[in-house]
Amino acid sequence: MRRLISITLIMMIPVLICANAMMGNQGERPLFANHIVKIQLSREADGTTNLSKEYRSEADSFGIDELDERAATWGEHQIIRAHIRMVDRAYEEEVGFDRWVILEYKERIDVLEAIKAFKEHKRWVDDACPEYIRYPAVVPNDPLNTSNWGHNNTGYNGPGSGTAGFDSKAHLAWDQSQGYGSADIIIAIIDSGVDTGHPDLRLMAGYDYGDNDSNPMDDSGGGQNSPRGHGTACAGIAAGIANNGIGVSGIAGDCTVMPLKASDSNGYLYDSYIINAITHARNNGAHIISLSLGGGGQMGSAPAFDNALTAAYNAGITIFAATGNDNASSISYPANHN
Repeated sequence: MRRLISITLIMMIPVLICANAMMGNQGERPLFANHIVKIQLSREADGTTNLSKEYRSEADSFGIDELDERAATWGEHQIIRAHIRMVDRAYEEEVGFDRWVILEYKERIDVLEAIKAFKEHKRWVDDACPEYIRYPAVVPNDPLNTSNWGHNNTGYNGPGSGTAGFDSKAHLAWDQSQGYGSADIIIAIIDSGVDTGHPDLRLMAGYDYGDNDSNPMDDSGGGQNSPRGHGTACAGIAAGIANNGIGVSGIAGDCTVMPLKASDSNGYLYDSYIINAITHARNNGAHIISLSLGGGGQMGSAPAFDNALTAAYNAGITIFAATGNDNASSISYPANHN
């Protein structure tokens, strides 16, 4: 397999670059949650533990003395089943996707020290990693199609339009037999959610994996760092309904959006939320996945994320991920996934 992620700057959607602590337009941002450890149980441990296999099921202990003693080292915690089930159960079993659990502590802990310690319990633990945090890419507020020089750059579209003809040739594409696309083509927007009452979007049922409910409304909190509105903007860029006399025309304006919210009520985009949204998209017939987000790491740093991407790719889904902001030379994860 040569390339899993299609790295794109389509419609000028870049993403923030991460280091141990990332510097972005809003200052320093953490690379991962400081109170969560994610571990992959061994098959023996998964068959022994008190924890149900049901997604988001919780337990106060593993029911395995060695693991419970280790987990108690860093204080009071809850054990949570991390992932929804994959349709492809053979692949799920092969990579152990269903054996990942989250240890969520009440207080801040030394996450890297905890990961190292859990990995020493080789009978019970196959792997461990942080719960990485991803950040939404910066997008412009583009209320009118005539101002969207990325579709058709006349050189006079307004500030930033630059050289005439420097664009995606959207008008030429729309004039071909496929037109604006088809409502049968499903684009999964994995982001802060989508405005579910927006008149210029064709939406199907989605899910909110940040707050674990069926309402993917784009309403996350989080103050100045809130991603609120970001997912709606991305949905409009991808598939704002074309030729209906209102708003904008998305690049695929006759296609259907599957809104998958991957941020919680505090505005955090944790890896587990995104992983479950990718799995939902693969399980429910998406043809395209849009990930206008990113963070630190590379292939191997978040194994379950790698597995979710591979499962979607193997199902024939085209995946787009943003590459990076801040004029940095490195590419953020997951766009750098091979």
